[in-house]
Amino acid sequence: MTDTAPRRRPRGRRPPTIIDVTEHAGVSRGTVSRVLQGGHNVSPAAREAVNAAIRKLGYVVNRAARSLVTQRAGSVAFLLSETHVDGVLLVSSHRGNPMIDHLRRADLPFVCCGKPLGERGALSYVASDDHEGARTMVRYLLESGRRRIATITGPQDTPGGLERLQGYREMLAERGIAFDERLVAHGDYSRASGETGMQRLLTTAPDLDAVFAASDLMADGARLDNS
Repeated sequence: MTDTAPRRRPRGRRPPTIIDVTEHAGVSRGTVSRVLQGGHNVSPAAREAVNAAIRKLGYVVNRAARSLVTQRAGSVAFLLSETHVDGVLLVSSHRGNPMIDHLRRADLPFVCCGKPLGERGALSYVASDDHEGARTMVRYLLESGRRRIATITGPQDTPGGLERLQGYREMLAERGIAFDERLVAHGDYSRASGETGMQRLLTTAPDLDAVFAASDLMADGARLDNS
């Protein structure tokens, strides 16, 4: 009987790559890429060989790396251009969002979801306490006996990314632990960036004993038993 169940990789071992799939399936890298993109112009035998290798190795596509190559994020925005409204809830907290100036010029009342960065003047917003939340998480890890605590941050042009990193650094400093840049990986709140960040941390700081991820999706991507 052929074993086709995905294998769990041992802790600390690097995840399989497209090159591993290529070698295991005995086909070209281009063939593997075509299978991953839908299987066009690939023979049934080659497609089955690639899919069997993927199942066997537990290969997972690195979405972050693919988006860098294709220049596509795999997401779609919904933009309603109609302005005959009484108010706006702006769900974006990236620094320099041009919509804030547009709404001001239109004299529309609006509320930001997330603290707007770099804005002058009074703005209404609703946000979680990212700074204190990070301090609480790191305090919990320290009190459980962890000392080499790494973090996977959010984007540094968002309040969550900045303030959670600040809270992480502050709590370490309060406990007399020096900040170590090797224990920091930057993500974008996606599952793929959590996986990529964890791989980088295991390379730069293999002695880490805990990870504080700045979002649930990144924490899921960072799990060592994902495959």
